[in-house]
Amino acid sequence: MQIDSLIIRRSPAILIYRIVWMTMAFYAITALIYPVVEQLWVIVGLGETFANRFIWSLLTIILESLIIILLFIHWSMTTYEIRPDELIYRSGFLMRKMDIHSLKNMQTVYTTQRLLGRIFHYGNVRLYNPMSKEELLLEHIPDPERHAESLRQVLENQPGDVLIRNNIR
Repeated sequence: MQIDSLIIRRSPAILIYRIVWMTMAFYAITALIYPVVEQLWVIVGLGETFANRFIWSLLTIILESLIIILLFIHWSMTTYEIRPDELIYRSGFLMRKMDIHSLKNMQTVYTTQRLLGRIFHYGNVRLYNPMSKEELLLEHIPDPERHAESLRQVLENQPGDVLIRNNIR
């Protein structure tokens, strides 16, 4: 199978995981900050009113929504593109970053999955180039074994040495 180009995005499970942890951390921080804000309202003379609590709640909802939107944009803008001769990593929203890695001399492709990765079907694919002692990491991708197999097929079509197959689970 010849691949012209295959674009891989990180697993949606990672996005959900980050949103859940960010939400828990955000509410913990706002719970710690709110008493201080409440005291400042009393000092300023605004007192403890429903309007102040409503404004606080509205501000926290807006801030949390903005953070979730930024997490989604970051997730959606991070991709790995596999081409017949190179691997391209793209990330960033305001400051776009693109790393291009040659697949020439890559010999080892292996996958790793932790417990949550097995449950939610995501993991890492690693490629190793013994010539440059460089290891490339495709992090948190869905169905890593399928994508590792695609990479193996691309590497088998490359002129060069023998491909070493490793699967670590």
